[in-house]
Amino acid sequence: HGPWHVVGKDCAQDIVYVSNRYREISDQRTSLDVSAISWLAGAPPQAPGAGGELRLGVQVRHGDTSHTARVDLIPGGSEARIELDSPDKGLAPGQFAAFYDGDVCLGAGVIS
Repeated sequence: HGPWHVVGKDCAQDIVYVSNRYREISDQRTSLDVSAISWLAGAPPQAPGAGGELRLGVQVRHGDTSHTARVDLIPGGSEARIELDSPDKGLAPGQFAAFYDGDVCLGAGVIS
């Protein structure tokens, strides 16, 4: 009986773990790492001012739920550490996270 959700992966052994008890085993999180980020403008956005904090909208999975978040870019801009302002229970490696400035999509990457 579903629905079934991916709750873990072991890429080295080509194993995907699924469960229909997702709500019982998934913890709410406010932080995630994103890799393989592709920025539509070709480069990541700049934080406002010297030492400013980059704050963007972040949408994970499908649907209309998005979060305001602090985005800490790793030098080069293809990886980032994300701190959501509110917790999300459905974050899983392999899902995509899209970055927004208002209604404008700036890019996306893979949750690692």
